[in-house]
Amino acid sequence: ENKKEMEMSVSVSAEQYINTAIESMISISKTVYTNEDVYSFLNKRYQSTVDYFDYYYNFSQSRVLVVTEDSAVKQFSIYTANDTVLNGGNISRLDSVVNEPWYEHFKSMDRDMIIYCDTENKNLSLIRKLDYKNVTTGEAIIKFELNTAGIHDIFKNIHFDGDVFVMCNDVVLCSNQQELKSPEY
Repeated sequence: ENKKEMEMSVSVSAEQYINTAIESMISISKTVYTNEDVYSFLNKRYQSTVDYFDYYYNFSQSRVLVVTEDSAVKQFSIYTANDTVLNGGNISRLDSVVNEPWYEHFKSMDRDMIIYCDTENKNLSLIRKLDYKNVTTGEAIIKFELNTAGIHDIFKNIHFDGDVFVMCNDVVLCSNQQELKSPEY
């Protein structure tokens, strides 16, 4: 009976941690979603590479990009239809991802924001349309990837004599095991 209680406690703790990490990504996405500098950057038509890099340098120093450096977020990217933007850093042209499964799924869902389970790369992502302000250069979205390695580290430190798995569609995203392997059924 005590083992069942311990399993339930670990299960609830793991679920709460994942929920907290997802809520953190949503909160960070809201900060980016409502940031004036993001929309100014997306709406500018860059006349040259120098013009772009000068503006990008100033934009990259803004507080909004620092806010995204969080233990819940491994990586984030802004994708834009603005054809004067250059791929690099956290900014990419939307045409570079239109055939990616995550983008196709996002478009097919027809929602402003989704959580996407990428079983190929073993990751959870939050994808959000950037439309808080008018974007005059076309569609823009932001994608945050959950820091599953950080969750794995936290799970390894859970003192539980057993295995803990976070799964999506029968694929292990993270666990408390040293080697990431699927559980035996």
